[in-house]
Amino acid sequence: MLNRDEFLYKILELSEQNKCTPRTSIYTLIKNEVQKNDFKINVRGSSLISFESNSLDFAIKQFLKVNYGSNQNTIIGNGVHEGADFGYKFYLENSKYPKRRLMFKKVIEKVKKDYKYIQPDLRESYSLRTLTFDALRYFNVYWKEVMQKTIPIASEMPLFIEVPKEMLLNQENFGKIRLTGTLDRIIENSNGELILSDTKTSAKRITAGISHSKELAKKLEEQQSLINENLGLEKEISNAKKINKKIEDNRIDLNQTHTDLSLIVFSNLFIHKKSLEEENTKDKLNEVKIKKLTSQIEESKELIKKYKLIDPSQLIDRNEKVTSFKRSQAKLDKTIKFNSENIYIPIEELEKKVEVNKEKLDSISLEIEPMKKEYRIACAKGEILAAKKQYGLQLAFYAIMYMIITKKKITKLRVEVIVKNKNPYTQIIEWDLDEYLMQCAWEKISTVVAAVEAVMNGTDPQILFRENDISYIGSETNELLNEMDMILMGSV
Repeated sequence: MLNRDEFLYKILELSEQNKCTPRTSIYTLIKNEVQKNDFKINVRGSSLISFESNSLDFAIKQFLKVNYGSNQNTIIGNGVHEGADFGYKFYLENSKYPKRRLMFKKVIEKVKKDYKYIQPDLRESYSLRTLTFDALRYFNVYWKEVMQKTIPIASEMPLFIEVPKEMLLNQENFGKIRLTGTLDRIIENSNGELILSDTKTSAKRITAGISHSKELAKKLEEQQSLINENLGLEKEISNAKKINKKIEDNRIDLNQTHTDLSLIVFSNLFIHKKSLEEENTKDKLNEVKIKKLTSQIEESKELIKKYKLIDPSQLIDRNEKVTSFKRSQAKLDKTIKFNSENIYIPIEELEKKVEVNKEKLDSISLEIEPMKKEYRIACAKGEILAAKKQYGLQLAFYAIMYMIITKKKITKLRVEVIVKNKNPYTQIIEWDLDEYLMQCAWEKISTVVAAVEAVMNGTDPQILFRENDISYIGSETNELLNEMDMILMGSV
């Protein structure tokens, strides 16, 4: 088995020696490989997809056995699978699951082992600690949401079948082409049916891409508009209550501040009068001032009676200063300013509008519920179709092999997608294994086997295996070929 860099240097060396392109060198290697007496090739379930999407990528990995190394996604996925496999096999032996820390330990060990083979250009971006943490987090979600509710029949079961002679044009090729793979799991449902299950980790859930009907979209928009309006009204009511409370509190403060000021004024008048009376013993000219102060003091006494204030002598004993007056006056000015800038807000109308909107929302909810139910059903059907399209052939391939080997019937297929977003969760999609899907899977197997045998029988691999530079599948091969082209063009 060659790693990426070894394969790169080998192809570049051949290309320079033979004065040809990297692709021609690859096809030459494939021709040489199939002519070896001990040549054997394994057709895996994942090969069905890669052959269809990027056949040159399939040929490089299957004929030449090139391994590009691990990336962050495969390391995390393998870690999750290792923990799950340990747990399921423990259950098969003991009829109960092990302690979670033991499964965590297996996840950690697997991530550490696979990290040794991470692609060099990814090592700086993804540390061992980060990948270990992510693998544990996603496994923990899978443990809580799926494993504890699952009854396993088999876990990580290796499958191996020689391609039957009747599928081959050249009987001498028998034993050289094998169907292989490892199924994730066989589980049993409450009806006793066997389900072939496959666990995936993905950044996105499987979606159908189904849009709301125009009528439902319009109603949902109207519903959201009312919800937003009520949120705004409730915020307005909350703010209004705060302002109204402040205004009420300020009114109480104003009365108290007026009272405080009256006491201070009265105290100052009383003290001033006393001072004048003392001076008047020496000078009779203060008579008029004393008379005026006496009148003001009488008015202050009325205030004292009205507000039930303390005895003025106590104020004198407390020695109230002019600074107290200024402080109370400043408080009064601030309170008056706030109340002048803010009017009391009646909230009854706002609350009434909120209630009206709630009634409208209740009416819309009843109206759109049947439409939403219809939409959910359509989405569920669409997700099943999307899952079938993405994973159906691979799972049907494993199901066919399992049934051939064990003679037991698989009735359903299922994918468990651990969605790796900020709040990870598991999406489970299950469907019946029907005859048509098995026919499609067998047709793909036959196509791959026929292509492989054609090369073994002398057909030029260049005719059968071509790169697809717009496919995500095989993107590592596309990148490698581009790198080779750039190196050779730069050396010309």
